[in-house]
Amino acid sequence: GTRRFETIAFILDHCLREDLKIRGMAANRSGTGIHIATEMPPDRFMAALREGIRAVSPEDLMPFASTEDQDKYDRWLPERLKKKAFVLNRLDPEGTKALFV
Repeated sequence: GTRRFETIAFILDHCLREDLKIRGMAANRSGTGIHIATEMPPDRFMAALREGIRAVSPEDLMPFASTEDQDKYDRWLPERLKKKAFVLNRLDPEGTKALFV
């Protein structure tokens, strides 16, 4: 679903951009595609993508997570808790890993 798509785009942009030699990326907001410009051959890219997504943990995503207030009382929450809430509510790292088995 959409959370998994968002997770793939988030991981590509924030965690795997250098490893996969991504020069440019555009994610379709409807959740139907991600266009990627890379210097890697497609077979190596897909193998590295699978390995990279399986290696990423929710904690790896937290440094890049948004700290914007999502809910009414978020302004009183510590930044770390907001980041954790973003990862757990907006992304689906574990479900995304299941797509790359």
